[in-house]
This record gives sequence, structure tokens and C-alpha cells, in this order.
Amino acid sequence: MIETFEETFVVLDALDECADLDGLFNHITTVTSWGLQAFHCLLTSRIETTLHNTVLPAFHVQLEAKVVNDDIRRYIRQVLETDTAFKRWKGKPQAIKIEDELMKNAAGMFQYAACHLETLKTCPTPRKLNEKLSSMPKTLDETYQRMLEAISPHYVAFARTMLCWLAYARRPLLITEVVDAMAFVQTEDEDVQEVEFDIDSRLADSSDIITICPSLVTFLDDIETNTKQVRLAHNSISDYIVSNRMPDRLASSFKMDLVASHAEIAKGCLAYLLEFESHGPLTSEAISEFPLARYAAVFWTQHARIADEAGESTGRMALTLLLDRREAFENWIRLFDPDVPEEGPDFDEGGRQVKSPLYYASLLGLTNVI
Repeated sequence: MIETFEETFVVLDALDECADLDGLFNHITTVTSWGLQAFHCLLTSRIETTLHNTVLPAFHVQLEAKVVNDDIRRYIRQVLETDTAFKRWKGKPQAIKIEDELMKNAAGMFQYAACHLETLKTCPTPRKLNEKLSSMPKTLDETYQRMLEAISPHYVAFARTMLCWLAYARRPLLITEVVDAMAFVQTEDEDVQEVEFDIDSRLADSSDIITICPSLVTFLDDIETNTKQVRLAHNSISDYIVSNRMPDRLASSFKMDLVASHAEIAKGCLAYLLEFESHGPLTSEAISEFPLARYAAVFWTQHARIADEAGESTGRMALTLLLDRREAFENWIRLFDPDVPEEGPDFDEGGRQVKSPLYYASLLGLTNVI
């Protein structure tokens, strides 16, 4: 197809946010090996060791800080001139002060400017604006620290769960999926099931997601479903919550550990799938009522393998699904059949043949339960 065009240009932005860099680079290397003179590819990324170690046939250009800062200044000016929240300062000295104060600490980081522009929108008077500007954090880490500290104590558990799922989910999550991801509770009898889905713990209004984690998450259009995705506002947020840079007083609530996080998500997915024992045969209405079902069916084994390989066992709940809850087990396979992963849910009760639990455990590499 590329050869049918006179010139072909491909732009891949934010490579540092790609979950499978090796796979991506293999594809790019294959295409560039064809030697097509009319094919041009531009890759952008933050500076990452992984990227430096690649051997892609490419020219590497590192943008100078001054160039980036000039762009940040243009961005700040555009927001101040076009965002209605800043119209009170248009043409006034306060607008210049906002620009100058943000540029002092931006240090090439658009996200720093974006975060603080958001917080400055709510300043109604020059005094309040000056107070906010004089107390602004100096670094992006301090900015995220303050955002986490500002989360209401009533929302901390919700926020932590949301950040965990957004940081480690295997694909972008829809709003309805995130709402249900935050509705898991610990069970009273952990010997039977460690967590369970509590429909009464669902947010009554999905827009509260932004209220719970202001400036940390954002909504993006999902073209395929004509709904909204929930994303971390910037990949650096994920970097921060998994790092060791967080103060101890915050770490107990918000620091994410890779293994424990994957175990938490795997158990949530399993608890969700176990709901399909009590709701009868699989129907499109059931999936509509339980929007996290497809994600749970497709990805629980991936999360479980990562956790189990590092010693954080999800085996007890996995065995409950595989051996103790036959209807839930069969509905899992009807939601997602590992033998035909490209196919969607099967709503024909006599449709797909369901093989043994041992077969699927072996196929999916669940060595902890075999």
C-alpha cells in the first residue's frame, strides 16, 4: 500500500508511553528494511534508556530546552488568551505574572504548566491569584504530591483503586469500566473469596471520577464505542506513583507496586466474573449491565500471571472460578474464548464448546493452579 503513494509520512508520538516497544521497533525495522525512498517516519519521545539502546536506522535529534520552553510560553499565552476562565485577567498585569511564574519552573515540562494553569482558573481575585502563585510547587513531583494530598479522605480509597487500574490496565478503560473497577470490596470470609463486586459501591454519577482525582485523570473520546475513555492526565503521573520519590505519608495510600497492583486487578477481574454465576446465562443485556465483563474475561489471566510469577498468588480465586463455579466458568469462556481470541462474546448458549479447566489453565500459562 505504501508504494501506491507518492510520499508516505508516519508520525508516532510519545513512544515512551508504548507498552510494547520491542514489538513496535520490530515492525518499524521491518518497514525500513524495505528501502522505500518515499517512506518517512518521525518518532517522538521523552528521553528513555530503552529508546537510547535501540538500533533503529534513524537520525536522533534532541530538542534544546530553549526551543521547548519557547513552545511552553506560547502554550501558556494561548490558554490565557482563549480560555474563558482567564478572561478576568486578559490584558492585565496578572496575565503577564502568571506567564512569568509558570516559566520559572516549567523547565521544559508542558505538564507542569498545564497542571498549574488548571489550578489558577479558580482564583477570583488578585490577592488569591498572588497567594496561589507564591505557593506553587517548584517541581512536577511536588505538584503531583500536592494533588494527592488534596484528595478528600472520603475519596482516598476510590482514588487509589482508580490510579492502580489506570496505571496497570492492559488497554485504555472506558468510564463505565472504571466506575465498576472502583466498586470492589474486601469480603468478610477471605478463605472463600478475597474480594467481591459490590453494586452499591458504584459511583452514582460517573463524572465524580474527575472530582475524586482532579487534574490527575482526563476523559478522551473513544471512537469505537462512542463513549469516553479515562486516562491518566500524563504518563509522568504513572512514573511518579510507581517511583520511590513519594513521601512516606503519601506512599502508604498511593504508591503502586507492580506485582501487588497486578494481583489486585486480577482478583477484581475474577470477582467480577464470579458475578456471572448468579445472573444466569450470558446475554448482551448482562454485559451492558456489567461493562467491565469483557475486560475481566480477556485480561484477568495476564494480570494473574504477572502477579503469580512474582509470588503474589491469585490461585485461590482462580481455582474458585475454574473448579467451583461451573456457570461462571462457562460464561467466562463465552465472554472470551482463548481458542478464538479475535471473536467477541458468544450469546448462543449451545454455541462454543467449553473445554476443561485444566485445558484453559495450561493454554494460558496459569502454572500456579495446574
